[in-house]
Amino acid sequence: MKKAELLNRIVESGIVAVVRTSSSDTAKKALDAVLAGGVVAVEVTFTVPNAPDVIREASRNLPDGVILGAGTVTDAKKCEAAVEAGAQFIVAPNTDAETIRFALDRDIVTIPGALTPTEVVTAIHAGADAVKIFPASAVGPSYIKALRGPLPDVLYCPTGGVELDNIAEYITAGAAFCGIGGSLVDTKLIAAGRYAEISDRARRFVEAVHRARESSGSER
Repeated sequence: MKKAELLNRIVESGIVAVVRTSSSDTAKKALDAVLAGGVVAVEVTFTVPNAPDVIREASRNLPDGVILGAGTVTDAKKCEAAVEAGAQFIVAPNTDAETIRFALDRDIVTIPGALTPTEVVTAIHAGADAVKIFPASAVGPSYIKALRGPLPDVLYCPTGGVELDNIAEYITAGAAFCGIGGSLVDTKLIAAGRYAEISDRARRFVEAVHRARESSGSER
């Protein structure tokens, strides 16, 4: 898929599952679990041991339509490693101009992190395709709505504290899509080997986004 199509697919999906685990083995299993639950966009964070290897192996066996990215890509060196491993998009908690330039040069979807309006504008001016609002738990859904007042054309991805009981609020507030980490890829479930429950949560998140868009008339 071309970059514009990839971005559209991410927005349409409404969810990016954030795989952040303590080992490469559990990361692979968690990735498979969220895909089984109907999530189509997944990021493997660079806090996962041997993250590029996990991305590389996963990219070889992706089902049709699944989009694989890298998270916590805080600098250009990590961005290069992610892209070489097969990442189709990159996500970061920060905005780093060199990282964004590298991604742009390779036509990779880039979603840097920001919180304040100044940081959001800085990210967009640097070439961001969407902006990760992090940590969303510090500001809540109403903040997304407030940001969209002066900055309505930005694709916002609130991440950090997005749960099943509040994702609808983020979507109706104007989030283009949401990053879902610990409330989906739950470390306790992983430790217990309960991956089927992660798949079930994934299905519930997908359904929650669909219902929220349907009820608010913002189905994408």
